[in-house]
Amino acid sequence: MCSDNLIFAADSGGSRTRAALLRRDGTPLAVTIKAGVAAAPETLPVAQIIQETVGSLLKKSGKSPQDISCGYFSLGGPNTEETATALELALPGVRIAVDREARGNWFKACAPLLGVDGCVMAGTGTVAIGLSHDDSLVFAGGWGPLYDDLGSGYFIGISTLRKALLMLERREQETGLIEILRRYGDIPPAGDFAGRMNLKSRLMQLNRAEIAGLTPSVYELFLEGDEAATSIIRQAAADIAQLAASIACKPESRILGIGGLFSQADTFLPLCNEAMRTIRPDISILCRPAFSLFKAACIMGLKEAGLTPDFESIEKTNYEEQ
Repeated sequence: MCSDNLIFAADSGGSRTRAALLRRDGTPLAVTIKAGVAAAPETLPVAQIIQETVGSLLKKSGKSPQDISCGYFSLGGPNTEETATALELALPGVRIAVDREARGNWFKACAPLLGVDGCVMAGTGTVAIGLSHDDSLVFAGGWGPLYDDLGSGYFIGISTLRKALLMLERREQETGLIEILRRYGDIPPAGDFAGRMNLKSRLMQLNRAEIAGLTPSVYELFLEGDEAATSIIRQAAADIAQLAASIACKPESRILGIGGLFSQADTFLPLCNEAMRTIRPDISILCRPAFSLFKAACIMGLKEAGLTPDFESIEKTNYEEQ
């Protein structure tokens, strides 16, 4: 159990880290957003990103590491030891629990408060957690970009680049989706070998987060009625429905959709439930726009301090960067 000092809370996925220094009532003293650190071990400058994250919070709050008593770091990737080591260097002497978000500890704590039986996290990657009949946890997805990531931002981004390249060679009907290739240079004609290799080189340098970062542009094209973008977004919704159904152990399960894709709940959520009706019509996917994995991390941080968080208050609190 912690002393009466501040509490550190953070959530980090493949694209960004959001962190806060919290007062004991859960209100934020400082909030910052930096690059994500969730990845395979030793593939990202984790120590640097953590140092920048902590440094930003301390500068904004005017506090020192001695003012922080404990904390919780929710991590979307497998590099827990690397992240824990970086936190020890950035906040020496501060006890911080580093926990995989896919492990589901945050979900087990929050599910009764949220009134749900499962959760699909759809951001850079995808993973799902559900409650079985005896309320133990079950899992699906989370196999990474090579073997899975279906329905994720990465899936949307890589599907877009594949379709655009097929359009380039007239192997698919061209739509506005092909314009995304112009971000990486001129679109080469069929006889321009050097131009093709230059484009290939640029595309091969993209990392997972950069590919997932194409999603907002693809979604705009979908909203405009682009046929190719629509097929990609509809497939993502169908994949998320399959993922949700796989962890829905209870009849009439309510599954929470959370993460970047569900920021477009008004248009994306109906597609997910439309697909779900063809799989398990008794299941519904829902969103709580005021809730986030970052707020779940804040709740877990307060619990690390031996406190009983006020869930409704935290859900209503503005945790935007400040």
